[in-house]
Amino acid sequence: MISDRFEDFSQSLRIFIEQKCRYRELFLVDADEAIGNVELACKSMLDTFASLYDATRAQDGVNFDFYGNPLCCAVLAYRNAKHHNKANGIRSAHRHARQNGRQDYLLVDFPAGEGEEGGGFIDHYISWSDFCILLDMPSRDSRLRAGSRELIRDRISADVFEGFAAQEGVEHSRVFINMIPIIIGSGSEFIEELKPHIQAQTIEAKHFVFHFEKVETANFAQPQFTELTSSIFG
Repeated sequence: MISDRFEDFSQSLRIFIEQKCRYRELFLVDADEAIGNVELACKSMLDTFASLYDATRAQDGVNFDFYGNPLCCAVLAYRNAKHHNKANGIRSAHRHARQNGRQDYLLVDFPAGEGEEGGGFIDHYISWSDFCILLDMPSRDSRLRAGSRELIRDRISADVFEGFAAQEGVEHSRVFINMIPIIIGSGSEFIEELKPHIQAQTIEAKHFVFHFEKVETANFAQPQFTELTSSIFG
């Protein structure tokens, strides 16, 4: 079961990457379709991650606590917010731009980890304000454990990028973080425990087993900042 669900997760990552690569060209022709494709690909990525979590819980002999790991917890929190319509579904920069007037966004990215010079991540920026609404909810509403707020914030250095935003006079509602380094980093966190249960058959599954094992997670301690107009997102 874990092997099948990991296959699904790997394929969803491939599909998301393909949609991001097509996004700019398609956006010029049909912005709604371009945004919709990326949003659906992101949802698939999150749902397959949640299914992998469910399969892991059902498998005897697997001792990995997804909700006890800050990156995995962040991914499940993001997925659950969308699935249960909490915290505005944690809007992407695309959705937010469609719903609001033109403004400048502060984009928070996380650079490649140590030993990965020249590397980087594809992007999918999400509203940090929405994410904080979820983290501040009572556990019965957020479906997160007590202490998850601090667990996630500490791992991604939230105080650092919030401090930068405050220093630059950027309102909380205009801060967006790149979720992809967190999603990819979560794979690096679980792969050691789950690998014995994965029989990778496809190119995608084999690639992501290798990637999660060998590539360093992002450097969350040193976020990078870019300010861009919301019009490029929607």
